[in-house]
Amino acid sequence: MLDHLLSLEGAKVTLSSLLILGVFYFQLTSKSLNYRQIRKILLISFAGIILLVTYEGYLLYQGWMQSEIGRYLLPPYQNIGYFLFRFFKTSLLSWVVAAVGGVFLAWTAQKLNNRFDERFFEKEEISLFALAAFLVGYPGILFYVIFVLLTELFLTIIYTLGGWGRAPMYYLWLPVALFVMIMMYQVPVYFIRLFLF
Repeated sequence: MLDHLLSLEGAKVTLSSLLILGVFYFQLTSKSLNYRQIRKILLISFAGIILLVTYEGYLLYQGWMQSEIGRYLLPPYQNIGYFLFRFFKTSLLSWVVAAVGGVFLAWTAQKLNNRFDERFFEKEEISLFALAAFLVGYPGILFYVIFVLLTELFLTIIYTLGGWGRAPMYYLWLPVALFVMIMMYQVPVYFIRLFLF
């Protein structure tokens, strides 16, 4: 577990989890969480992930430079384009997909909300949805959308049977994201260790 946390992937997961926990704590304790504050947190999250991915690229480049075979894949033997392509594909692409997915989900939620007279989401909820979708990364965003839909379906059934009106997701966007991250990164490690050792 400690070796996973010390790895760069572990650092990205830990940063995402801490940001989600921090926003959730702020959401619970603050009476005035607005979408501008959430967007600032989203920008800080984006900057933190970019810094970690850039550092990962630096370490990858240094590793290739020190390798007997890897150095021939870098300049002056090869164009830098090969290294940048590999770096983009292995390190950056998942975050780009998560960012684009988060923007697309927020845009879709906003369009649905506007079309149906804002009865689905509060203004802050759309930003929380986009933030959580980005921070779970890819492929976590796929599981996140599934668990959000299942949670909303479950709540809607309970609220409909109880006659309480609309089922609010305001305080559930971030806990669902944490649940997805735990399921993605901890449960598989536990089962692998359980069956292999």
